[in-house]
This record gives sequence, structure tokens and C-alpha cells, in this order.
Amino acid sequence: MLRKQNLKLAYNSDEDDILRDFYIPALSAAANYWRLTAYFSASSFFVASAGFTKLLQNDGHVRLIVGTELADVDYQAIHDGYKARETIEGLIINFGDQISEISNDLFHKRMDALSKLIESGRLEIKIAYRKAGIFHDKIGIFWDQNGDAVSFIGSTNESSAAYSKTRNSESIDAFKSWEDVQSGY
Repeated sequence: MLRKQNLKLAYNSDEDDILRDFYIPALSAAANYWRLTAYFSASSFFVASAGFTKLLQNDGHVRLIVGTELADVDYQAIHDGYKARETIEGLIINFGDQISEISNDLFHKRMDALSKLIESGRLEIKIAYRKAGIFHDKIGIFWDQNGDAVSFIGSTNESSAAYSKTRNSESIDAFKSWEDVQSGY
């Protein structure tokens, strides 16, 4: 449950490990995770696999709305999942060409897992289209089985670089549904 997590109201990658201190604990306690983000890389799921595993064990679902710039391998995994579900194929087919065969077996299995989550309906990914510029919001919300929620806003995209303490400089502010007033906000 989200209330039992020791989540702070603000995180900064210079002082905090956003992945270990916020993201994985929130995912682990959640039953649903919705995310708006400018950039998405499936690598975010892999670095936070402990949290995503718990979310899936909680019969959880993930919904993402992402900007249109995707790596070919991420596009392909998303495409394969939706193709298997026979939904929205026409909307995403134009975003990239088929990738060549992947030689790294672990990487291939990870991309296959992403496709399977989409195929099973546990993961939904929509692509935000703008006529000019890019979709650049970075907002997320976790809900648990009790109806409690933690939302966050900040600089993090949905990528391993954003959640790596040694890569990007990132910060987020978190908001807990069960707290009426959060000092400083």
C-alpha cells in the first residue's frame, strides 16, 4: 500500500536515488500506474523491474502517453504487442521501420516481454502527436488497491537515464492523496 511507503514530497538526483527511493517503492505498492512523458524507453521498465514485477503481481496495469520520438527497438516491441492484440496497428505503423534481428538474447527477451504485456492488456502505450513541436509533459500517478494515490511531476522522462543517479540531473515533486495539506506546496 502506498501509505506504508516512506515517500518524500521532493526528490533531487543530486541528493536522492529517485529510482530506489521513489519509483520502485511506489510501483511495488501500486495497482495502476499512469504516465505522461515526452520520452519513453523500455529500459525504464528493466531498471525498475522489481517494482514492475510487484505491480503486475498486484494485478496492475500501466498506461503511458509518450512523445512521438521512440527508439526503433521500443517502437518494434510496442508495435508487436498491439499487432498481436489487433488494435491501433494503423496508428503506429508509420513511426518506424522493422528493426533487424536482435542478437542479444536477454535484450530480445525483454522486448518480447514488453510486447506480451501490451498483448495481454496490462500495458497500454499511446503516442501523443503534435502538429508542431513535441509533447513534453512529465507527470505520473500511482494508485493502490485501497484507492490511495501518489502523483508526481518533474523533469524525469520514462527512461533508464532519467532514473539513473549517475546519468541525468533530475527532480520530482510528489503529492499524496491522503495528506490534506502538504507544506511548501
